[in-house]
Amino acid sequence: MASVPTLAELLKPSNKRVESFKVGPAYDPETVGLAVEQPNSSTTLATTGCENPVSGDSHCGHDFGVTLTDEQKRLSSNISRPCDARPREAML
Repeated sequence: MASVPTLAELLKPSNKRVESFKVGPAYDPETVGLAVEQPNSSTTLATTGCENPVSGDSHCGHDFGVTLTDEQKRLSSNISRPCDARPREAML
């Protein structure tokens, strides 16, 4: 299980990342990761804070990219985006 739902969240400073997110099959090609709304799932992952970074569910650490400009972050998400950017459920 990941501690951030999207590449966009990973590129934020850890203290600015979401503390919980829905988990399911819906994909968001703009943020490169889980969609905010997961209509086919009721599972929500609550991450832990920086007080316990080795918990496996901490949203802290991995501070790669936090100093990139918004434009650089946008370009990096375009590189990471799948070639077929249709929602995953549309491909099934």
